[in-house]
Amino acid sequence: MSPTAFTLAEPAPEEAVSDLRDRFPNLPEEYFTFLLASNGGEGFLGISPGYAVLWGAHEVAQFSSEYEVQIYLPGFIAVGTSGGGDLFVFPLSGSPAGIFAVPAIGMAPDVVDLVAPSFPALVAAFGGNWKPHV
Repeated sequence: MSPTAFTLAEPAPEEAVSDLRDRFPNLPEEYFTFLLASNGGEGFLGISPGYAVLWGAHEVAQFSSEYEVQIYLPGFIAVGTSGGGDLFVFPLSGSPAGIFAVPAIGMAPDVVDLVAPSFPALVAAFGGNWKPHV
């Protein structure tokens, strides 16, 4: 995979996105729209941390639970990883806006860093070399 490629998954089943929306209604609408077009993806970003693995709609609640996000970072939900130790998280309230990174080990509110001011800004960092899931 070239350092400018981001591979998108097949679209998420509408039911999986609907279930996720019901559980976490304050996540950005653009995130739900993204899942309906691509149920996650993986590849290089044009911004730090440089790489992203975005989970599918059916994985978000399960993986967030397995990482114990609600215990160590109440008020957030994880939607993916950097592939190198950080989780990508959204605030459950929808505020502050943006997508954030936090270390999976040592997770705490005081170490949450803004990755992109909005989900569309993160998607823009995928660059122009998106590849469909193969």
